Amino acid sequence: MLAVQYELPLPADYDMEIIRERVRGRGTVTDTWPDLGFKAYLIRQAGRYGSPVNTYAPFYLWNNTPGFNRFMWDGGFANIVRDFGRPPARQWSGLAFDPGPSINATPQTATRDTWSIPGDLDPAVAIAHAVGETGAVAVSPQVHSTALAIDTRTWELVRFTLWRDEAPADAPGAHFQVLHLSKPGLHEIRAGRHW
Repeated sequence: MLAVQYELPLPADYDMEIIRERVRGRGTVTDTWPDLGFKAYLIRQAGRYGSPVNTYAPFYLWNNTPGFNRFMWDGGFANIVRDFGRPPARQWSGLAFDPGPSINATPQTATRDTWSIPGDLDPAVAIAHAVGETGAVAVSPQVHSTALAIDTRTWELVRFTLWRDEAPADAPGAHFQVLHLSKPGLHEIRAGRHW
């Protein structure tokens, strides 16, 4: 499992309806993309969900790397580069995935919480704790699904959660609106920890 996200910062006065229309017109292209667990088409809009900025920020959970490579080098990513320039694409190795009680609902919001493992803490202990917390998040009735991943270059963990309705205001991390969820391989993502 591989988690990937790129963020496209947009001007404060940007008409976010342009992004909504883009997703309405093109979002279904990834509905059948090979090896893709899911792609959440996300935005942050200034003044909504506590966001100070406008951002287009798709988040991907790949079942394996061939589909990711096809997307990046032989397909979909070229459209982003053509229309917005080449953004950095953050990558995290998958650690755990947990479907929630609302896995069959259409999620409306998402949260992305990131934190670093302190240098004096055994990473295996920190990861075991984070996997347990991810499982605990997944039992909330509002949760569609939640995934945990790590960037071992920076020792940064990310927990990405899709919510059926509005995410709780006290949910940690950045809050996003979900415009569309492509989920061709959602039910193929192995539940629980990934080792």
